[in-house]
Amino acid sequence: MQLVFLGIIVSLLSLLVFQDLKYRSVHWLLLPMLFVSLTFFRSPQGLQIIVFNGLFVVTLLFFLTLYVSLRNKKLTNLTRDYFGWGDILFLLAITPVADNFEFMLLVISGTLFTLILTLVISRFRQVGTVPYAGFFALFLLAYIPLNYFLILPDFNSFLIG
Repeated sequence: MQLVFLGIIVSLLSLLVFQDLKYRSVHWLLLPMLFVSLTFFRSPQGLQIIVFNGLFVVTLLFFLTLYVSLRNKKLTNLTRDYFGWGDILFLLAITPVADNFEFMLLVISGTLFTLILTLVISRFRQVGTVPYAGFFALFLLAYIPLNYFLILPDFNSFLIG
């Protein structure tokens, strides 16, 4: 059954990459479908982990808003010029993908992947805005199957011992 959900997740992420790169937006229906698929795929997770990961995303967005507002010396709406609603909803949709600490590292490494890929692409052509959700979904297209089939090392085991 997990292979079925893995196939659904890969299909949804592929469609998300396509839509974000081609149209610079994603259909909102993809995101709840991705959330539900990831929830069933990672069934042992539990609501507590999803809530914690969601709070982590909200905290990141709060501090990003605070940083941008301080930089602009006025209260700034993050979704106006810096971060799209699709990107925010995408981050919330992927909260079931991993345990707490692993999710934090996943968000950081996915964001770094997105920025590096944007820098590489900007060398060859003009990039107006960063397709954050699309590039992050591309990152997850590699991470989720690799983690499932190869069972990548658990980040928590490195810290605990």
